[in-house]
Amino acid sequence: MGDYNTIHRGEDRMVGSPVTDAEIRYFNDYLRDTSMTILKHIGRDFTWTNGHTYNRIDWALVNTR
Repeated sequence: MGDYNTIHRGEDRMVGSPVTDAEIRYFNDYLRDTSMTILKHIGRDFTWTNGHTYNRIDWALVNTR
C-alpha cells in the first residue's frame, strides 16, 4: 500500500491538468506485468489535493500469485 503518484484512469483526477494516455498506460502496464490488483477502497474518492486539483494517487495493491 502506498503513494504511487500516478492515476489508474481518467476519473482519478478532477480539475487540473488533463490526464494523458501515458500516465494511465504506465501504471496499468505495471499492474499487468506484476499481476497486481487494486484493492477496493472505502472513504473519500481523492487522496491528494492542492486546493484546486484532486487526484487519487494512493493505492493498495495485492498479488495473488
